[in-house]
Amino acid sequence: MRYESQLLDAVESCPVPNDDQGWHGQSLAQKEQLSVLIVEDDDFDFHIIKRFMLEAKGYSAKIDRASSLAKAKLAATHRRYDVVLIDFCLGDDTGVLAMSAFGGRQSDCVMILITGMLAPDIQKISLKAGAVSCIDKEQLNSKMLEATITTALHNHRLEQELHRAIFDLEEATRAKNAFYANMSHDLKTPLNAIMGYAEIISSNCLNLPVPDQYRDYANLIRSGGLHLLEVINNLVLSASDKINSVGGPFEQANLNLLVDKALELVLILAQNKSINVDLSPSNEAIPVYCQPSLITQAIVNILSNAIKYTPDGGHIAVRVHSCGETHCVSIEDSGIGMSQDDIKIAKAPFGRCKLPPELSQEGTGLGLSIVDRIAVSHQGGVLIESQPGVGTKVTLKLPAIQ
Repeated sequence: MRYESQLLDAVESCPVPNDDQGWHGQSLAQKEQLSVLIVEDDDFDFHIIKRFMLEAKGYSAKIDRASSLAKAKLAATHRRYDVVLIDFCLGDDTGVLAMSAFGGRQSDCVMILITGMLAPDIQKISLKAGAVSCIDKEQLNSKMLEATITTALHNHRLEQELHRAIFDLEEATRAKNAFYANMSHDLKTPLNAIMGYAEIISSNCLNLPVPDQYRDYANLIRSGGLHLLEVINNLVLSASDKINSVGGPFEQANLNLLVDKALELVLILAQNKSINVDLSPSNEAIPVYCQPSLITQAIVNILSNAIKYTPDGGHIAVRVHSCGETHCVSIEDSGIGMSQDDIKIAKAPFGRCKLPPELSQEGTGLGLSIVDRIAVSHQGGVLIESQPGVGTKVTLKLPAIQ
């Protein structure tokens, strides 16, 4: 390949004196080695820029020259450069086309415009095309050129590190989401079987002579399975991006039916504590545009909290209603209640309020924080009203379909 003779008008390396000292007495070993291409069709301007490059204190440059757009394009395909200095006027062509040949804004090299036509429009065009800086030839000197190149290289390398960090973070996020998705599947598959067989035993679907004590044990197994399922769902939702995917698989659903499904999942927990659950559905269907699984999980979280913090024999009222352009699910319990400080703690991820000794401290502390995130992702909200010793009312609000 006759690359050196056909491509470049001049291929010149920085001269190195015999004493291995640079132009200013600095050891070449201490200087950064740069590969530089000067895209300049004027011989006089090329030699001026080259001389300023060779006077640099901080680096040692191996300089190539491309005197036309065609040679600049060829150079871009044959050699990697750290810095490309480009004149805006290249005969009938422009340096912008040369910038495109080196990758434009995604280029691996630092491109700097050096031109005698530094009008605002030219600067704007060049910066948009990928140049990181623009220098007026009339003001050019060795110190300015070195400072510009040093700053541009520093910023370019920081930007590359940032891109690598973002890429690594995205890869880690994808790996995390895949892990939680697989974990959720691997845990839920046997758990659903356990809960299903426990329900068969507790309801005696096969009409076998099952002792009452065995049925009670099966109920406890199913109750524990439901609690574990809630914990798994909350952990997966908290760790994944599913809640934040507002543009996800939304569909129209009847809020009454979502409440019925959530109640069906947790009713056994209330029965185990002899808690009376009173449901007051809306007289008419309440359509909401949502991700049904997330809204069901939000209602399950509110209900399980109400059951968890309501003493045995207590009462929970569930009401589905509309208020103007907002649809609501209100769940009010006769539990221990919370202070305003406790409410702030409960809404924070992993927040755990202090409980009386007679109430077990179950769960992960993610319940209400998950509810809040789900509501916000659906352009809704959560209202918590509570008084210590009186009870708590949590209202999930969702926008009506316009």
